[in-house]
Amino acid sequence: MLTFLSVGVNRGLRFAEVDAARLALFLKWSAATKRAVTGYLENAAWKARRIETLLLFFSGHGSELGLRLHDDHLSYRELGVGLRGVGAKRTILVLDTCHAGAGRSAVAGIDEGAQARQDHIRAMLSAVPGMRLLAGSAGDQLSRESPGVGGHFTTALLSALETTPGDITYGATSFISDRAALRAARCYMIDRWGAAQTPVHMGPIGDFPLSRAQDTATVGSAHITSIVPLGGSTAQVSIAFLERRLVPSNVRMSLLAPDGRPLALSDVFSVMSTRPLQSLAVNLFGRPLSSAASVTLKLHARLRIPIRWHVEVLDNHGAAIEQGEVRARIYLHDEVAPYGQS
Repeated sequence: MLTFLSVGVNRGLRFAEVDAARLALFLKWSAATKRAVTGYLENAAWKARRIETLLLFFSGHGSELGLRLHDDHLSYRELGVGLRGVGAKRTILVLDTCHAGAGRSAVAGIDEGAQARQDHIRAMLSAVPGMRLLAGSAGDQLSRESPGVGGHFTTALLSALETTPGDITYGATSFISDRAALRAARCYMIDRWGAAQTPVHMGPIGDFPLSRAQDTATVGSAHITSIVPLGGSTAQVSIAFLERRLVPSNVRMSLLAPDGRPLALSDVFSVMSTRPLQSLAVNLFGRPLSSAASVTLKLHARLRIPIRWHVEVLDNHGAAIEQGEVRARIYLHDEVAPYGQS
């Protein structure tokens, strides 16, 4: 199946939309907005099995950073995430804009992760047929949980998937088997909480790849798409994850004074995508680092002085795989923060 998206945005130009219409098939919106373009790509991602070739043509204003649509700016990074999410075997991006050559950043690594996905599928299909059970406790044991931790087995299993070396190699990709993950989770639980709850298994485990190994290198990438202050020192952070399916990521936020002094820090929030390309949103609350920092935050809020909202996405080693920052004021709890302002 061939999918063709042709977009023209005049916005001060005269012939951009005509150019798009001239290029054979033209999928035209009343206004080519950012939501329309990204929505089209997200919709195409659901049809990836049927899309072999994707051709996208854009005529309009461009810069060294991205494309100018009717309502907003679409960065080359955002465009690249959308194109990779479609998963088409062949992708052709045609740009008739100023600084069009800067669009190479959108197509760089367009097939990144595609081979790993195929390797994962083939590795799963090569596993011995049969039913497998990975149980968080033996039949005569209770399952335990702790405040601030959650279920002990789930916590241990996530830790195992973050840190366990791969023991299955298929193609050029290393995976963590069900046996290796369960063994690592069992050791984690015993070391941390004792042997009151011991994971067990049934069935032919050992050759089923649960997840890509990331013990030596970060898997995939993450892209912070927005940081939206809500009220007080809380912000909603939206993140697009690419090729980090079933791989945990940690997110934390720092609130900095205009001169860079740290004023508040959020708890680390763990998230995990379940698809090759997925956007997730989390609310993070920055706790003042001291009483003096709390006073400073309130003063900045009352004087409407913008502060720096700095967000990091971390891999299992604590290394930042993405960072983003906006300068925006703090809204007091009795104010209404305009959603989307940053």
